[in-house]
Amino acid sequence: MIRRLHIHSNLDDFLQVGYLGLWYAYRDYDEEKGPLSSYAFMRVRYEMLTMLRKDSTYQARHAFRAIRYGYTLPLSPSLVPP
Repeated sequence: MIRRLHIHSNLDDFLQVGYLGLWYAYRDYDEEKGPLSSYAFMRVRYEMLTMLRKDSTYQARHAFRAIRYGYTLPLSPSLVPP
C-alpha cells in the first residue's frame, strides 16, 4: 500500500498506521459483508490516506503562519518528492 500511495518518507509512521488499520479491520469485521482481505485492504488504505491528508493540512496551515509571521518551517519529508 505504501508503494501504491507513493509514500517515500516517514515510512515507519505509515507502517504503524497500516498496522492499526489492519487491527481495526480485524476488530470491526462482519463476515456477512464479504471477505476479510477486501475489507482489510480498504481499511488500511483509508487510514493511510487519512494520515496523508492530516499531514498535508498541518503543513499548509503552518506554512501560512510561517509566511505571515516571518519564521521558517521545515517541510515534512512526506510531502517532498523523491
